[in-house]
Amino acid sequence: MASHSADCRYPTEMDEAIKKLESALGPTDVMVASAGVGYPTAIDLENLEQTTETFQTNVLGVIHAFRSVLPGMIHRKSGQLAAVSSLAAFKGFPGESAYCASKAAVNIFLEGMRIRLKGTGIVVTTICPGFVKTPMTDINNFHMPFLVSAESAAQKIMKALEKRQSVACFPWQMSALVGLLRVCPDRLIQWLFADYNSSSPNQSG
Repeated sequence: MASHSADCRYPTEMDEAIKKLESALGPTDVMVASAGVGYPTAIDLENLEQTTETFQTNVLGVIHAFRSVLPGMIHRKSGQLAAVSSLAAFKGFPGESAYCASKAAVNIFLEGMRIRLKGTGIVVTTICPGFVKTPMTDINNFHMPFLVSAESAAQKIMKALEKRQSVACFPWQMSALVGLLRVCPDRLIQWLFADYNSSSPNQSG
């Protein structure tokens, strides 16, 4: 799914694109919303345009994608909605406030949809990877622990979809690390991430 601004044209363009695809290929069985962008959050919050783009793509992009196929799924009483979130959704990291918050919003949105759609025949899957090696993350100038290949990530995502999991977090080492960081005091996090993302370029994923 391409990145678009969340203006009044976006839902219409998405709906029309889905109608053309379904007309040619049949009803949508699985919708995976995978578009994502991320920029370091400026300490003075002056990069507001980048922050806005982050929420438009990461959060509203998911909602628009789901909206385009959900009526048909409800009518057929069958389907699967999935979105690629991030392990960053579980902790607010310094320099990544906007990205973490956008992914947290995705998690909560999908959680609510999962509960609301229970019993309708529609499955909702939240996918939370750690760092994945792609051309977009190759530009990061900070250490990315437990980095996994794009191929490995794709396999884990496919397995989660096939198993119709509610939430899939990987790799387990990074998931455990984030779980540990969630209970660490702010002072320790500040020390650990003193130089993290202080001058890193934008990233997507």
